[in-house]
Amino acid sequence: MKNKYLSTLLLFLLCACSSNNEDANKEAKLGEALDTAIEEGVVEIIKCPAVSTYSSISTESEEIISDPNNFMHVYSISDLNSNEPPPDINFAEKVVVAIHLGEKESSGHHIDFEKFEIKDSLLNITYVSISPPNGCQVELNTPNPYCLIAVDNSFSDITFTKTEMEICFN
Repeated sequence: MKNKYLSTLLLFLLCACSSNNEDANKEAKLGEALDTAIEEGVVEIIKCPAVSTYSSISTESEEIISDPNNFMHVYSISDLNSNEPPPDINFAEKVVVAIHLGEKESSGHHIDFEKFEIKDSLLNITYVSISPPNGCQVELNTPNPYCLIAVDNSFSDITFTKTEMEICFN
């Protein structure tokens, strides 16, 4: 009987350690795709990753912005608490990609990228919506995670693929 309890305890510990290793591996890979895309000149960061506590964008959205007026509007409403002026973007050469996860119920929500895939003149951006799993300590507030990046405007089409991941950043 004692061996049965010890076996059960050992199995539980092995599963718990395996789950922690998976989270550690997921966390270690975060940021790699964006860093690589920056190094390769595919992406320029405007604000990414970013989290606002006060935004008028409350729903999820993916947008390709090709004119300065629309960019200034989206930039200003992404974080209504920010007084930072928008950076100058040369829209003759670049477009802005805006990804908003919308208003969330607690902290722990982020955007990251899995890959930037270029095929001929097409760009597919695979991004990750990261949320805290049940049982993770979070603050009860209403964050609005978002990302603004600039990419070359020579792509004939930019598409998005969204994946989801749960990670507890404690």
